[in-house]
Amino acid sequence: MAALGLFSAAWLIIATTGSEGDIWLLVLPALLVAIPVRSTLQQIRVYGATRYALTNRRVLFFRIEGDETRVKAHPHSAICAPDVINTFPPSVSFLRYGKDPKSTLGFEYIKNSEILVHHLEQREEW
Repeated sequence: MAALGLFSAAWLIIATTGSEGDIWLLVLPALLVAIPVRSTLQQIRVYGATRYALTNRRVLFFRIEGDETRVKAHPHSAICAPDVINTFPPSVSFLRYGKDPKSTLGFEYIKNSEILVHHLEQREEW
């Protein structure tokens, strides 16, 4: 909305005073607002193209890109105690390599995170 407002103000200045104004004072901030919006939209597309699977042998991350699907598998031994991250919907971090607590991985924006956490807590039975 901010970028649209700045572009509209720039158009209004050009229409009323011609192109000889301080138009760049409006266009440059509008571009600085539009760049993060573009990257956010790209990130939303990546989240929409990502699928996850949890089996009794490994954790799989699928990324669908056109006609191609990329799969990344993590061994069952990398699963650690689940940590629910307060996002909407919640994300669950449950893979760790090494001892560093900051190097955890998991599933992002999982609608049924409580079911996933229940399965992860039962992993000793696998």
